[in-house]
Amino acid sequence: MEGIGSKNKEWEIAKPKRQFIKFFKTHPEKTKYIPELEADVTDNPFYHRTPDKIVKLEPQDYYPDDSYRWKKRDLRIVYLPLKKEKLILPLDADTAGGIRYR
Repeated sequence: MEGIGSKNKEWEIAKPKRQFIKFFKTHPEKTKYIPELEADVTDNPFYHRTPDKIVKLEPQDYYPDDSYRWKKRDLRIVYLPLKKEKLILPLDADTAGGIRYR
């Protein structure tokens, strides 16, 4: 996937998990949001000035503790920022109704 896995700013985005890539293969129209995702989370993966764009998820069984959710329209991306390594692990991508953190 172009853009994901490259270096940008202080944080680096790691190679995405399989379900993340699978979502974009089945929803190619959503790939237009990848540059915005990359710009937002590599700038600051914990906060965005637009309310509710980046939110820390409550602890749960499906995603690791300290996971975050980024949203754009009906797209939801779940990722795990690793502070020590300055690395962002994309975990999952889906529509608002299909994402598993609800």
